[in-house]
Amino acid sequence: MAISHNAMSMRIFWAAFFFFSFFLTVSLVVAFLFSLSLTVPFLSGGKDAIVTVNVHAARDLLASGYRLLDVRTKEEFAKGHVKDAINVPYLFFTPQGKQKNPRFTEEVSAIFSKNDPIVVICRNGVRSPRACNDLLKSGFKNLKNVGKGFASWVDNGLDLQVQQLSERESMAAEQHKEATSAKVNGSAETGSADISKLVCGRRFRDVSNEAVVTVNVYAAKDLLATGHSFLDVRTKEEFSKGHVKNAINVPYVCLTPRGREKNPTFLEEVSGVCSKDGHIIVSCNGGGRSSSASADLRNAGFKNVKSLGGGFRAWVDSGFDVESPEDETTR
Repeated sequence: MAISHNAMSMRIFWAAFFFFSFFLTVSLVVAFLFSLSLTVPFLSGGKDAIVTVNVHAARDLLASGYRLLDVRTKEEFAKGHVKDAINVPYLFFTPQGKQKNPRFTEEVSAIFSKNDPIVVICRNGVRSPRACNDLLKSGFKNLKNVGKGFASWVDNGLDLQVQQLSERESMAAEQHKEATSAKVNGSAETGSADISKLVCGRRFRDVSNEAVVTVNVYAAKDLLATGHSFLDVRTKEEFSKGHVKNAINVPYVCLTPRGREKNPTFLEEVSGVCSKDGHIIVSCNGGGRSSSASADLRNAGFKNVKSLGGGFRAWVDSGFDVESPEDETTR
């Protein structure tokens, strides 16, 4: 009986051993195939696998010969885009809302070869993966999707070509952002003039389509360290509440009983304190006025002008040093 018992024990041991070995081997194979599927397209959905890159990688790809396909609407594209981008809208605005462009792949095929290396971008990374998927299905082979889209490109301070809005539209947009920000922060202060006052005020001329370079606050801080001047175009009242150290204040708009109106002597005043060959960073509160002011300065012959994306608000939010009225009274 002892021998029989030992034999049974050995059988159980070897059965358990082989079962465990088989289970471990299968688990390792499954894990290997899963990891491989992350990098090998045919294991993760075939030709419809979409490769997403961040904006810095996208910029490097463009420098290496990729072409940029911007699938935002014509209206979005006109307000600002990456240099040399080609615009083919994936969606249209209609009275019923956004609707897919039924000729999207056809229009893209008329511009690009299906072997061309293409980077696809939209506003925030929602439309572009869908556009990539349609293009892959139609035979395009070398596509990259820009994660977080044009919004991320702007937030990272990468170069743009800007189709300027009218000055009135730019200021109205910034007023709206300030009012929205104040509501979010529980503040009762929404600015000295609301959008309706701007719209009902005197008409501003449209600035030209001169390209305006936008930089983020980190790039701006580095440029200031290299000798750039900081031109703050906010009102005197805004400037007095706090500003970047050594900033020069020349308001681009003035407060009037009718609301905010453009400073008629703005260019003359800037010419009195800044050289047209000097390097200047232009800032306002949120980025609206500085963009229009920068375009006016470039049109007037100022050669090295950059607009601060996000404005003074972004500078403060990033925790950078500012001068307050208390600082100045202790000098």
